[in-house]
Amino acid sequence: MRNPVTGGWLAIVATIAVAGCGSSGRGSATGDLGGGEVRDAIGDAGGLPDVAPARDTTADERGRPDDSGTDAGDARDEGDDVPSEDRVDVPAADAGDAGVPDGESPQTCTLSGQECPPGEHCVPAGDLQSLVCRPSGTTPPGGPCQSHEDCAEGLGCVPYDEGVAFCKPLCSIGEGGVACPDDDQVCLPSFGPGGATAGACLGSDCTPPGQGCPEGQRCTVLANQVLECVPAGPVGPGGDCTSDECQAGTLCLVMDGAARCRPFCRGASDCVEPEDHCVFPWPFTDFGFCRPGCDPVTQEGCPPGQGCYFSDPEVGSTLCWNAGTLEEGADCSNFAEFCKPGLDCILQPGSDPYEYYCRAYCDSEHQCPSGQSCQFPPASPVMGVCL
Repeated sequence: MRNPVTGGWLAIVATIAVAGCGSSGRGSATGDLGGGEVRDAIGDAGGLPDVAPARDTTADERGRPDDSGTDAGDARDEGDDVPSEDRVDVPAADAGDAGVPDGESPQTCTLSGQECPPGEHCVPAGDLQSLVCRPSGTTPPGGPCQSHEDCAEGLGCVPYDEGVAFCKPLCSIGEGGVACPDDDQVCLPSFGPGGATAGACLGSDCTPPGQGCPEGQRCTVLANQVLECVPAGPVGPGGDCTSDECQAGTLCLVMDGAARCRPFCRGASDCVEPEDHCVFPWPFTDFGFCRPGCDPVTQEGCPPGQGCYFSDPEVGSTLCWNAGTLEEGADCSNFAEFCKPGLDCILQPGSDPYEYYCRAYCDSEHQCPSGQSCQFPPASPVMGVCL
């Protein structure tokens, strides 16, 4: 008799949120969140954001009042930052000890050891408190499974959503741990308290919005640090993804209490909705997602006499405010005047005492002038500025 597996990508991301693991660059892995909550295990972001990065104060915080219309997901406590598509509804189940005679206990083992006899492999026990030898199957990495016994040697059955699980390499963190086999993967805590029993290697060599995943899947961001192929569904941009999966090229984000599919973007023109703008909340600054709100790069979405500025540069929320007059490069350290639309008051990296200057926003379609480059300093972690 087969028993389903306990855990899930939700449990993995929840552990990361508590532990505050840092994010890694491309070649490790990312996650599906972007300034709000996401639903998938990449959820694409399921409301389990990672630890927020340190950030210097900008003119938005010190020179402008708070935006009362900011998304509920934007008011973030420590540990609540960028979005990632991580499921919040993965059910717990029992890995089981099927096939073990009554009164006998399965043989314990270690991921790095050779304790299991031929035809068996080391996987989490039903109570998730230890690793035991169980018969190995034939399903390769990424294939669907119902139990650990379906998966080939070295793999465990990791739930994605109710009734859906995939075989993933097992791993462990710490001295003498078992590393993930591919450079695109990250070992994320998965089984046991705090993931102490075993981790799962998540990550695919894919790139949003749609490169590198098999047909019927989509590339999204997991745990804010790994790119992963997950099931694609029928829900298009702006659609409700509470129950059904998003189409390829989008991720499921919870903002203002509603789960909606949001498109990935590389620049302002990729956000086709007139009230959306592109923000870059992940370590992969070559793509972001389309977030509701006026566009500070193109300066669209505000009435005459006002400019679009970031109300919270850490998550990318924006608001319309009386247009400033300071030119690019002007000193705005006294916060008495605002920068012109298309610019923001940014802390000069390395300045002591702190110095703030008006800097232009930038993306792949809006390049910086000669001598400057598009960067993501602590004062503007989700939107590029010319420095």
